[in-house]
Amino acid sequence: MQPAITLASGSTTDPFFVQPDGWVIIEAGSASATLQYTTGTPADITNGAATWITAGTYTGFTAIRADEELSDTWVKLTAASGSITYHVEGELSKQDRLTIRGYKKSGINNFGATYATDSSGNVTGLVGPTGGVIPIQYPANTISFIGDSMMSRGVSLAATDYSSMVLPLPTSTSFPTVTQHLDRGIHTWCMIAAGQRLKLIRNAGVGGNRTQHVLARIDADVLAAKPRYVACMIGYNNVVGDDTYAQIASDLTEIYAKIRAAGSRLIAFTILPNATFINANAARKAVYNQVNLFIKQYCQQNDGCYCFDAAEAILDVTTGGEQTGSYYTDNIHPVMKGAMLVGNAFGSQIASIVPNSAILLGNPLDTSAVSGGWSGGNMLPGGRMVGTGGANTGVGMSGVVATNWTHQLEFGTATSVASKVARADGVQGEWQQVAISSMTGSSAVRLQKSVAAGAGVFAVGDVIEAIAEFQIDAPTSLTAFQLTAEFLNSGFGTISAAYANQLSDASTVQAGSGVFKTAQVTVPALTAYIVFKVIATGNTGTVATFRVGRCELRKVA
Repeated sequence: MQPAITLASGSTTDPFFVQPDGWVIIEAGSASATLQYTTGTPADITNGAATWITAGTYTGFTAIRADEELSDTWVKLTAASGSITYHVEGELSKQDRLTIRGYKKSGINNFGATYATDSSGNVTGLVGPTGGVIPIQYPANTISFIGDSMMSRGVSLAATDYSSMVLPLPTSTSFPTVTQHLDRGIHTWCMIAAGQRLKLIRNAGVGGNRTQHVLARIDADVLAAKPRYVACMIGYNNVVGDDTYAQIASDLTEIYAKIRAAGSRLIAFTILPNATFINANAARKAVYNQVNLFIKQYCQQNDGCYCFDAAEAILDVTTGGEQTGSYYTDNIHPVMKGAMLVGNAFGSQIASIVPNSAILLGNPLDTSAVSGGWSGGNMLPGGRMVGTGGANTGVGMSGVVATNWTHQLEFGTATSVASKVARADGVQGEWQQVAISSMTGSSAVRLQKSVAAGAGVFAVGDVIEAIAEFQIDAPTSLTAFQLTAEFLNSGFGTISAAYANQLSDASTVQAGSGVFKTAQVTVPALTAYIVFKVIATGNTGTVATFRVGRCELRKVA
């Protein structure tokens, strides 16, 4: 990097060369700088025969890339008014180029030559020659959710459940560790349907919040953790509280601007429809429609943000309200059906934004426990559903089962046939399919694998998480579909369990696909076995077909 050079008012530099992919960084402040380039040869420049073309006049901080905004790479600068500083940056890395392209010209203007870092050495921004700093976009695929109770109802917390919390608002230290993800949670199914390609940092939903509350706490509760993406759904309580459109739009503008200014990508959710508390009131319905249109238009007109039309996912087009069975008995909050509808739509949209990450790492031929118990290892033998050496247990269970797995009646009465299905997606291993043809009363069928404690496997105090890939065919009449990692003592008594989607409401499972992932939990005292279970629950008349693919019981620490 060339050191910053000060150019006095009215002065012009000698012509200088900027290599392809190089950058001219101008810091003019309140002054202005004119940049010219030539299509002439070096000989033309030496002989004074070159024709100079003005590229533009710039104020503030500006980054100009050779071969994109310039026709050639010989340029000269004039301090058109006042003195300026400038320097030349050579070819940038691919990541740096992507970072810069993520901003408009006005957003690039703070780009400088050196990195700003925090006390731990993590890069937080780019520093201009005189110390001006803008944040860079965070490369990690991390996400935080923020909003009202539509978001907060998706978590089971180690302390107070903030879905019932009253003001004053919590600070960032008020959010305890999430112990389970509830099946009624919008964020739960967004993560599942997205294939866990995003790492969840925090669900910062707080019941009763309006836009002004989120505006007051987003810095501490979300942005301080530097998520790459921020999913924000807020405004319902404003609408039903009869706030004006102007107030809501103003707050949303500030919230969205904070997210983008912090270097995060905004995923702005539209507000979910509601037949009882919005549609039935003409004034509220008008404000609701205005707000959702504002959210969509904001994302069209600004970079660094995407609109996710959550309302469309749950909408009943015949009534303008929510689909039947999507909401809880309070007519406000989604149950599992509504959450899955929203999550499935989110998963489809996010796939076009974020490349899939290889979260499932297990060797397709792995039939052994973790060698040496290394952190990150898969403790689940047969995690790719290969072989045919598994077993059927319980009346009504039959068919071909993957080696090391059991196709089992969890409870009740059911007829279920297991079979192996070849994968057609280029992924190694097979699908374990289960076709349930009948159930009587409340019943459940599970696929399971038990892992015993021992050297090189797991021990009390280890931190683990369970992961499972699945598909559910339409039509389905299941009432629940979940992944659990159950901790048993030496007498096979249940101590506790980790859930990817803990049951919370009676509802209807929707067809779809995704990746379950439990919260990270510590193996409790007296644990002798961990039982990995994918459980399908239904009732009289239930018919369903599902498949389970890659599975892991991962040792995190």
